[in-house]
Amino acid sequence: MIASLTGLDLATAVAWERTALLLLPVLLAAGLTLGCRPTPREASAAMLAFLWQVPALLALNLLAREAGWWSFPGTDGPRVLGLPVDIWIGWAFLWGPAAALIEMRAGLPALLAGAALLDAVTMPLLDSVALSDGWYAGEPVCLAAGLLPGLLLARWTRRDVRPLARTLVHAGGWGLYMLFALPAVALTVEGGDWTAALHLPAGPLGWLGLAAALLCLLAGAAAAFEFATVGQGTPVPVDPPKRVVMSGPYAYIANPMQVTSAVVMALQAAQYRSPALAGVTVAFLLFDAVYAAHYNRVHIARAMPRDWAAYKAAVPDWRVRWRPYRPGTPTVIARTGDEARRRIAAGFALDAGIALRRRRAGGAGRLVFSCAETGIRARGIAALSRILERRSLPWAVLAWTMRMPLVLPLLQAATYASIRGIVLVRGGAAAPHRPSSHAR
Repeated sequence: MIASLTGLDLATAVAWERTALLLLPVLLAAGLTLGCRPTPREASAAMLAFLWQVPALLALNLLAREAGWWSFPGTDGPRVLGLPVDIWIGWAFLWGPAAALIEMRAGLPALLAGAALLDAVTMPLLDSVALSDGWYAGEPVCLAAGLLPGLLLARWTRRDVRPLARTLVHAGGWGLYMLFALPAVALTVEGGDWTAALHLPAGPLGWLGLAAALLCLLAGAAAAFEFATVGQGTPVPVDPPKRVVMSGPYAYIANPMQVTSAVVMALQAAQYRSPALAGVTVAFLLFDAVYAAHYNRVHIARAMPRDWAAYKAAVPDWRVRWRPYRPGTPTVIARTGDEARRRIAAGFALDAGIALRRRRAGGAGRLVFSCAETGIRARGIAALSRILERRSLPWAVLAWTMRMPLVLPLLQAATYASIRGIVLVRGGAAAPHRPSSHAR
């Protein structure tokens, strides 16, 4: 487009175009920030939208390249997986803070429609991108998987609602950073290619490393979901929990997300033999030792000094406990008539420091776990998982797996179906056969 309008050669026109694609979104975001005068929470929401877009756009561009929707020809300037870095950053500013600030005034449907229209008009005019005949098939995918989650995250953060949904987006974004974006950038800097370096582990040591990485990812995700379900906050420092979270992985170590992230990054550094990823691991540890610790002291310790002091005195930052920190004496209620649930609860109650109570047979049938000190009240399979995680670390890993967002509903449904089937079978077997009056 610029080449045809200005008469410049294609290489010069593409260079000017890419500069504009970087600077215009940055200036737009800055102008909207000055014009809208967002509150600190609104500004934080816009920043989170940007942080989501960085790995999401890189992943979507890789998908587009593999699907043949579009590509960025030429070799000038730094690239990561074929995506020019200047276009990548500008795109993240446009779909991140700029879109989030516009959505505050225009609303979500209007913003999505405007973004789709803008892409439909401008992308065929760009000299820096080569579109295939079916590029429009990738547009709704990018809007649904890239723009929409970032806007929803910004909206929910701005309104301080849906902490679990926000945490799901955070977990997905952080997973993309750790397992995809950071390794891809590091290997590009070192002259490698993430897609070529990615491979299955070799030998027992490699599979052991993979198992350790998966275990760390599970613990990190469980810690994030504990922030949402118990603390009503998210792992992001600008959006902290409303209470001191002392359960889940936090009962075993004080900074599970930072430690597990550093371990996963160190394992990837070993897998890819990457000094850059080893440097990222050190950066993670320094961040936790300096900024995260300072933030906890300034915000959480001042807001909840008694709970925080008791927790920090019992749970170390860098050493995993075998037995969890167990504040208070939770109560588990099991229906007397349900022998299976009662025996399960009784079998674990003593070891987990739990007071067991029985409900009359006419009460509700689900197991109930309640702990005032940690703010937890759970039912059914979730209650059983809370009992298990108070025993020791291996049981806790099982409990965290049981509470994963996709796993818990399936376990609850399967348990309900099995119990209902048992009740129906017992009811049918116990019902006496009464002959009809005609038989008499």
